[in-house]
Amino acid sequence: MVALGAVAPVALRCASPSRRRTWDRKSYFYPDLPKGFQITQKRSPLAVGGSVEILGDADARGGGENVAIGVESAHLEEDSAKLSYKGDTFDVDFNRSGCALVEIVSKPELRSGEGGRARCSGSSSDGCNAARPAATWPGSFPRGRQRRSRSGAGQAPAAWLSGEVAGAADKLGLATYGHLAPRDLADLLVLMGDGSLGRRAAKDLLPALLGAPHGPVRAEVADRDLGQIADAAALDAFVADVLAAHPDELAKFAAGAGQLRKLFLGKAMAASRGRADPAGLNAALDRALPR
Repeated sequence: MVALGAVAPVALRCASPSRRRTWDRKSYFYPDLPKGFQITQKRSPLAVGGSVEILGDADARGGGENVAIGVESAHLEEDSAKLSYKGDTFDVDFNRSGCALVEIVSKPELRSGEGGRARCSGSSSDGCNAARPAATWPGSFPRGRQRRSRSGAGQAPAAWLSGEVAGAADKLGLATYGHLAPRDLADLLVLMGDGSLGRRAAKDLLPALLGAPHGPVRAEVADRDLGQIADAAALDAFVADVLAAHPDELAKFAAGAGQLRKLFLGKAMAASRGRADPAGLNAALDRALPR
């Protein structure tokens, strides 16, 4: 993997800092890293310096010309598992957990939604299997339960690019991100972070953003009526309809079958087409269920 990892620094015109390589154990616990630590080369990277040319953001730079973005470093580390959230629960995919990857970290020279983070895996014996580039955006992003701080502000968009976006692109048969611009993904994350858009609705919107020209993300959300529902009365109505449609299960719940709460919650979320605010829907369910 070290030999394969050296391909990226050469392509990015990086300079090697030294011939000595060390490894660190970065200790933390998260569901996608249950062993409690990650092996990384962050403090003695394969290479530092260099640059990569990307298409500049026309709005941010006054033109759509190529610009050179400096590379801070390229280092090896092991991949974590992948979390896929489903309402209040999530699945953990360990297929790539522990596999080696090269992380390329850009300098803080990006503007607006220009891309700057890439990962590639050393799973091939004759070269580097480059994945779609995963963009890093400067500045702060809303905190969410699906995001953990690991390598700066780019972690949330990078996780979406390598996960949900890449999956949606594959289903559409796209080799690139199609019509999804970096700014579109940034807007999508902002809407999720401020509670205007639920995660399921955001995933449902991805094929439209990838597959065809479109307007601003906020306008697309409004036009498709995908905005997150936080109104207490509306949430109460979803819950009331579900409980009315399941009288037998409600009677069993009242008799002590507390596990049926998950059934009611799932049905109510489905009734909202994934648009209900999870916390608000839970509160509505608590108000409606017998104690």
